[in-house]
Amino acid sequence: MAPMLPLLDPSSPARAADAVPVDLLDAESRAALDPGANLRAWIDSLVGAGQPEDALRILGRVLPKRYALAWGCECLRHSHKEMSGTDRESDRVGLALAERWLGAPSEEHRRATLDFAERGEFATPGAWIAAAAGWAEGSLAPKGYTDVAPPDSLCGEAVCAALLTAASDPATRVKQLAAHVARALVTFGAAAARST
Repeated sequence: MAPMLPLLDPSSPARAADAVPVDLLDAESRAALDPGANLRAWIDSLVGAGQPEDALRILGRVLPKRYALAWGCECLRHSHKEMSGTDRESDRVGLALAERWLGAPSEEHRRATLDFAERGEFATPGAWIAAAAGWAEGSLAPKGYTDVAPPDSLCGEAVCAALLTAASDPATRVKQLAAHVARALVTFGAAAARST
């Protein structure tokens, strides 16, 4: 069982405005931010207002990298249970590579995820989730060059890109993204926010 993260605790005194860079969000979500609200209340209000994309981006930013990657893998696995076709095969391979790195985080496995993402030109959910694993640690530079650490936010941003790319059907997009947010909140926080 994953530990509850204090930032996602409905009773946390930590303010959302202090935890999330507001430039990450669209104007409507920034306007909805109650300066005194905690992060969980803000995420819940964004989902309730039909803005799960911003809630997803917030989670990608605040979750520790390995948690964000594990959450993204679980969401993709759940969303793609019935994968078929060439694109779906690519998603399965990228997901398998990311999960392999999670289970055995070696430099060889990390480089394999980046190679796959680059060959896929970051065009599919599988390529993005593989990139997230590749950017969770290590260097952005090719082997043999001076190390260039990935920005801290890059792994979570790639997880979000994978989930947003996977939710391509406009008819189900909001529902699917809201389900991904709910999965993170159940996994890393209390199942439901405290009523006020």
